[in-house]
Amino acid sequence: MLCTGDAVFVPDLRPKSDSGSLDQHYKFVRLGEPSKLLVRLLDDDDPRANTPWTLEFAGRNFDGVTDDDGNLAIPIRGNTKSVTLRVGHPGDEDVYQLDLGDVEPIETDSGVVARLENLGYLNNQNADTGNLSEAVRAFQARHGMKTTGQLDGETREKLRIEHGS
Repeated sequence: MLCTGDAVFVPDLRPKSDSGSLDQHYKFVRLGEPSKLLVRLLDDDDPRANTPWTLEFAGRNFDGVTDDDGNLAIPIRGNTKSVTLRVGHPGDEDVYQLDLGDVEPIETDSGVVARLENLGYLNNQNADTGNLSEAVRAFQARHGMKTTGQLDGETREKLRIEHGS
């Protein structure tokens, strides 16, 4: 999403050639593909270590177990828009629908709210102004920042880094 005052730079295309025999098969892969989905699972502030998970997208299921810090990482296509993540053992699992690539810029209030929701500091039922300030204070405290509850540049940048976007 572009906002007023944003500048966009599009570099000139650079032709690329590769010599090879016509009777051979070649596979060309675009740089940056596949992308990688990185998720850290917490229960309160404790990592959900060694927890089984299933990720469903593109009509397929992928299974794994979180690492000791509650992380999972899986390669996905960069144009994937939605995945379903099931965490825990069948019958006692949490199900999350993740919409990918739809976070507003960090400079907007909605972008801040989305990141705080994604990181577990806020939920969309309590995203009013008072709760937003409380969530910002909690985020600042967790990261050793001055707890003002204000969305200053330092807080926005730390939030952008922590969120990975």
